[in-house]
Amino acid sequence: MSLTTWRQFQFFEVTPIKDPQLGSANPLYSDPTLSAAAPCGKGQLVLALKSTIITLFNFATSEVVHSFQAVPSDYHINYLKTIQNWLVAIAECNGKPTLIKIWSLKKNLPKDHTSYLTQVEIKNGSNTYPMSTVSISDDLSCIVTGFINGKVILIRGDLVRDRGSRQRIIYDDPSHEPITSLILNDLATTCFVATTSSTFLLSTSGRNNGKPELILNKSQGVDLHCSTCSKASGEFIGCYNDGSLNFYKESGELRKLQCDFKNIKRLFSIDKQHLLLLTEINSNSASNPTSNGLANANTIRATVTATNNNNTHSNRLIIMDIENNVISLNIFIPSTIIDIFFLDNKHLFLLTADGTIFNIVKKPIKEQLEITMQKELFPFTLQLASKFGIDKMQVQQIHKRFGDYLFDKKNNKDSAIKQYVQCLDVVDISEMISKIGIQDFSNPDIMRNLSDYLWALLKDNKSNSDHITLLLISLIKLKSVDEIDYFIEHFTRSGEFSEEGLNIDSDINDEAYFYSNKNLFDLDLILTSLIDSNYHLQSYKLSKKFSKDPNTLVDILLNTMDNPMEALNYIKTLSIDDTLRVIVTWSKQLLERLPNATNALLIDVFTGNYKPTKLTDNISNENQLDKHDHGNNQSESIKRASTTDTFNDKNNVFYSYNTFVSYMNKKMGIETDDSTLIQRDPNLTTYHPPKPSLVFNSFIKQPFEFVVFLEACLESYRTYEGAAEDKQIIYTTLYDLYLSLVKDDPQRKDDWHSKAINILKESNKLVISTKNSSQDNKNKKAPSQSNEMDNSLMMLISHMNDVDLFNLSEDASTLTGNKDLESIFRSMILLEEPSKCLQFLIKHCEEEPSLFTVALPFFISSTEILEKMGGESVLEEKIIKPILNKRLLSVLDIIQILSETDAVTFGIIQDLLINYVNEEESEFKKSEKLIKSYEDELDEKRKKLASLTQDETPTQIRIKNETCRMCHSSLDLPIVFFRCNHIYHQKCLNEETNFKDGEKLFRCPKCVIDLQTSQKLVSTQNEIANQSKILETILNNTSKNGDRFKVITDFIGRGGLEYSQVQI
Repeated sequence: MSLTTWRQFQFFEVTPIKDPQLGSANPLYSDPTLSAAAPCGKGQLVLALKSTIITLFNFATSEVVHSFQAVPSDYHINYLKTIQNWLVAIAECNGKPTLIKIWSLKKNLPKDHTSYLTQVEIKNGSNTYPMSTVSISDDLSCIVTGFINGKVILIRGDLVRDRGSRQRIIYDDPSHEPITSLILNDLATTCFVATTSSTFLLSTSGRNNGKPELILNKSQGVDLHCSTCSKASGEFIGCYNDGSLNFYKESGELRKLQCDFKNIKRLFSIDKQHLLLLTEINSNSASNPTSNGLANANTIRATVTATNNNNTHSNRLIIMDIENNVISLNIFIPSTIIDIFFLDNKHLFLLTADGTIFNIVKKPIKEQLEITMQKELFPFTLQLASKFGIDKMQVQQIHKRFGDYLFDKKNNKDSAIKQYVQCLDVVDISEMISKIGIQDFSNPDIMRNLSDYLWALLKDNKSNSDHITLLLISLIKLKSVDEIDYFIEHFTRSGEFSEEGLNIDSDINDEAYFYSNKNLFDLDLILTSLIDSNYHLQSYKLSKKFSKDPNTLVDILLNTMDNPMEALNYIKTLSIDDTLRVIVTWSKQLLERLPNATNALLIDVFTGNYKPTKLTDNISNENQLDKHDHGNNQSESIKRASTTDTFNDKNNVFYSYNTFVSYMNKKMGIETDDSTLIQRDPNLTTYHPPKPSLVFNSFIKQPFEFVVFLEACLESYRTYEGAAEDKQIIYTTLYDLYLSLVKDDPQRKDDWHSKAINILKESNKLVISTKNSSQDNKNKKAPSQSNEMDNSLMMLISHMNDVDLFNLSEDASTLTGNKDLESIFRSMILLEEPSKCLQFLIKHCEEEPSLFTVALPFFISSTEILEKMGGESVLEEKIIKPILNKRLLSVLDIIQILSETDAVTFGIIQDLLINYVNEEESEFKKSEKLIKSYEDELDEKRKKLASLTQDETPTQIRIKNETCRMCHSSLDLPIVFFRCNHIYHQKCLNEETNFKDGEKLFRCPKCVIDLQTSQKLVSTQNEIANQSKILETILNNTSKNGDRFKVITDFIGRGGLEYSQVQI
């Protein structure tokens, strides 16, 4: 590639530095006698002035550190170099050997030429040919010098220790062409040699017999200073007359770079990437910067004026970036270049003959990138950024500017989007979406660009719910089904994009998704758009993976894809909680389309036999049309897939649960006994079956399926003893359904009527059993486990369906066992037939006395009913007197009931009150006599107790004919007499010690138990009497206001107001 095609930039900053002592009596590097210069470390330069003087000065402070005469006055120093801590100077004198002197920089430099570390004299025949080039190894153990007569002399020795050296000619050019280049390799084992006509490789081992070891180029050589060595690769780089740069390795491997420059005067290797070229130009070229084939309008010239020097030559300085194929610097230097060197291995210096040093510094990477972007060379900028390894955010800024350039200036939006997707971290995403063109959904190109950008956001996990929603809408608008499917496969429920892709069924098992509040995208909007665009399969897949509500997927399968069988199969895979929610919502529609299959599922759910099945996706692409063929046809095959099952399901109608189970078992190839229809698997995860009433309204216009469902639920309740309340609801509903079918299905009228009577019998049994259980719990004062059942609604249903309950009650074969007479009686009351009700009451009052309390309000509810049942006399004789005799109601309760209507006269109430007052008066008299007898008995007891407690009154003891109450033998002294008139031998009694007084006591063995009981009663009475504060606390407790009277009476009854002074 020719350099004329390379781009040109100014990646280096060039700063001219004038000699601070320019024009003074003692100039430094502006001295016209300057013959050589070299860096010396620590910001110092070594200059060769006036042929023999070496001057060391500090470049930063412009102060001369040291100056001395290095060689005799007849010599001329033409080469200076510092290697590590040594300074090497080479001087020549015509007719004398060339001198090489070495000084140690660790020590103070000498004052004259007589002091040095090492001195070597190089002899080249008559010493009339000057030295043209030199190369020194890094350890000063090997020096190779070349002369213009074609000789190459090798000097070896321990020069840094001045232990002597040896020199010999290792090459003598047959044509005596001058040696123009010598470069030792790192180990100083070989040396690249160039003359004006050839390039070759010499061995420094001394065994080459003066011949090249390897000829690199036998037809071309290089000019003086037109070759260099790459420190990074060890390659020899030479600039040849054919306009090429040749790179040679020690193995002879060659690579070329065509530069097309003329008059190249110097070549210098800056680093492994950059080469410096100096070309000489004439005055015309100086005024025309496009010479040498480099046309660059932005070339920067160093404006340096050469003072008082009309013999200088103009030069063009070019720095090439051989890795990136660009010109990194192209400037005009209006002066002769004396030397090029690095100061402190950082600053590249060009020393010119007019006393100026040009400091060449590479610009920062950021500035270089900015220069290329100003030239709108963004691909190259990105290439540089990649090689420089700059920060990711800065690279994204470049991509952003590149995208803006393509979008705004070039109107190349497709390429711009490719740049925008690579700078997601440095742009405002909302602003970028608006810029791309969110408003214009009608343009497919804009939609494609927008979707590409949104895809990038998604794959980089930088998108929010709005971005994902917009992406899916864009894909729908673009009709890109493949991309929609790709999204469903690779976008996870956790909101991340997965390159590998996940199977829908595997990702759907992630239950944590259902407990997350994260909103991935607007699922409802996307599903609506997919359905409106007839992408039914995609809506199914999306809903299956991302919908948290199973109702959504059922809705799509049932209404959008018209596949009730698959909807039912999906419901069967859900947990019992989700299945119940879904089946309550969709059971009506499913029963209309798949009555038997749906009913089977309902029976399993509401009888506790439900078990989720394994999730299988029967909707496959094999059942679909080509997914690129959109429209209503996309789900036609799905509809056809379920048509057969739906048709067969509707044609089979069952009139009982038994026949339904037989058919289902036969269809599945199972033989079972109809006697055990409900068999719950003990290995199933048990759950409490829900109330069947949740789905009653789903069976509208499905009476036969309703019968099957209710009979199944009833069978389950019979088998597993369900709640009585729910069981009664089933009885009532099934009873109503049977009676309705009696009218609607004349063909099976007798069967339905018979089933209705049986249900009524079972309901009555349930009511009686619950009532008896409740009564037993009341008698035992135990909490009731269930409420009393009431089937009066069934009686109302009977009345509405013209069922004669009285005839049913008279028929012993209809009601067996203990009949629920009260329920029947209440039903008969609804018919308002007083005569029949009175007959029923008289017949069954002994069995169920509570019928009187039900009959009384009914018979006085109106005058007509009272007259039909026989009038007030019959009411008083047949109803009121039995109630009073059986103490079913109090007189006050009866009067209150009678006063609620105006059917009875005051006379019946008057008679009732008179009889009540007479009875009460008689009771009062009996009570007064009883109180009198109690008072007399109490007085007698008090007198007897007083006589027993009087210690001063002597007690007469009769011992004649008395025996000991313990041993029953005759009494003999000593004896013990108790005031309870019991006598014992003293020897027959156990002595007890009075702990208070220390006296011996005896207790009557026969009365000791009664005595202890009395003492406890007295102690309890005293305690209660002293606990009046407890009574006050209870009375002040507002939560027990209704029990105050009970508390007070209980307190008095326990002796709270009594105080006994009797000592027992």
